[in-house]
Amino acid sequence: MKKTKKTKRTIPSEQETIACILKLAREQGVEDKVKQTIYKYQEAIKNVSTEYERKHLAAMGLVEIHKTIGCVGGLIVDGVEVLPPDPTYNKAIDMHKSVVKLD
Repeated sequence: MKKTKKTKRTIPSEQETIACILKLAREQGVEDKVKQTIYKYQEAIKNVSTEYERKHLAAMGLVEIHKTIGCVGGLIVDGVEVLPPDPTYNKAIDMHKSVVKLD
């Protein structure tokens, strides 16, 4: 992991990020589907000629993984919201606030 000078946050490597994603996918029972998605986008990225294309393909792959895993919150990539939160999820949270304490 390398540290950035601006934020002093530790940024995980690509392999560490993939390992975390696969762990979550395994917990959700969609590990094979996520592995296929990662492979598909890694192969597609090999054939791009610009950084612009690479970033957009990577974001598309993250959106597909985000949905496959069942995430309902927004997805922010490089500081840009590429997928807004699912509003139906917020309605469900509001319905259950009196039953379950959410911190």
